[in-house]
Amino acid sequence: MRNLALIYDDGTGVAPDLQQAEAWAINAAKHGDDSMLLRIAAHYLSGTKTIAKCPEKGIALLQIGVDAESAEAASLLGRIYLSGEYGEKDAKKALPCLELAGKKGDVKALDLLPRVEQEAYGDAAEARFYEVVRQGAEDGYYECMVHAAKCLSTGSGVEKNQEQAFAYLRTASEDGYKKAIYMMGMFYKNGIAMAKPDPAKAIEYLHAAREKGEYDHISAAAARLLGMMYRDGEGTQRDLERAVAYM
Repeated sequence: MRNLALIYDDGTGVAPDLQQAEAWAINAAKHGDDSMLLRIAAHYLSGTKTIAKCPEKGIALLQIGVDAESAEAASLLGRIYLSGEYGEKDAKKALPCLELAGKKGDVKALDLLPRVEQEAYGDAAEARFYEVVRQGAEDGYYECMVHAAKCLSTGSGVEKNQEQAFAYLRTASEDGYKKAIYMMGMFYKNGIAMAKPDPAKAIEYLHAAREKGEYDHISAAAARLLGMMYRDGEGTQRDLERAVAYM
């Protein structure tokens, strides 16, 4: 279905036919592949050389994606409503989209949700946010596990439960999720959910976070912390050369 949508969208071996491309893209989205639906929606949102800009059609396609529980479509539509880029700002319409995307671990949605839920729910916002990430964590989304662990470790929106926070992080870190690996290092360093700190174990996790995948802000944070630990001889022999290199 996705390939047929692509063929009609590109005109590969056939005359370009946007109507056919849309139909196959919608079908594909309903079966779990939203890539072409998002592509055609983007055509309408921005316009192309051959397709006139029509945000209303783009938004309608994204709504179809939301109805099919596409995290990316929900996140994008929520951000469109929140920004007012193609009409008036509408936080009420944005909220369910962002919550759907958040439950599926969408990073951008989860970054926006606390503010949007605060405006919508006031004092109940933290509990609402925790419920979103808890559902996502139980469904196996690692980004939700990280956020749920943060809530549980501090008692934000839920009764404080550092052991459960640790369990979520351990699950995500064992499957190689970088944020969780870094947070495991922080838990061991600060003695969270354990009898006392274990700086040597913290160093293992921080090294793993620093070296995992592309070098990014998590790598940089892990490196800075490692630098301080080598400088102070925390969990390891004091090593000023390595401290300077990491910091």
